[in-house]
Formats: sequence, C-alpha cells, structure tokens
Amino acid sequence: MFKQKYTISIIDSKWNSIKRNLKVDAIPRKGEFIFFEEYYYNVVSVIHQITKKEAVIIVVDKQIT
Repeated sequence: MFKQKYTISIIDSKWNSIKRNLKVDAIPRKGEFIFFEEYYYNVVSVIHQITKKEAVIIVVDKQIT
C-alpha cells in the first residue's frame, strides 16, 4: 500500500505560527489531541487550501495540564 505524506502548518487560534512544513502520515481531525514539543494541543479547525499544491493548516489551542 502506498503511504502519502502530508505537509501541514500549525497555527494557534490567534493565527500565530507554531510549526510550518511539518510532515505527517495523517491529517488530524477537529476535536482530536496532538502531542509535540512536550505539550498537548486540541485541534480547533482544519483548513484545506486547494491551489496548484494543496496546503493544510491546522488551528490548535494549547492544553494546560
């Protein structure tokens, strides 16, 4: 089976960039939690921009534990 890698950018709810050009195997869905840089983030929204090259932007909120 072929595995497709997606390139995504992660921003916070104030549209500040957290991580750009991150390669992942699967695009997270709204309501899921993702973990990177020692923190959990709640996925608030997933934005697909379809141009010549598809861009995926993930809007997250940092979870305080």
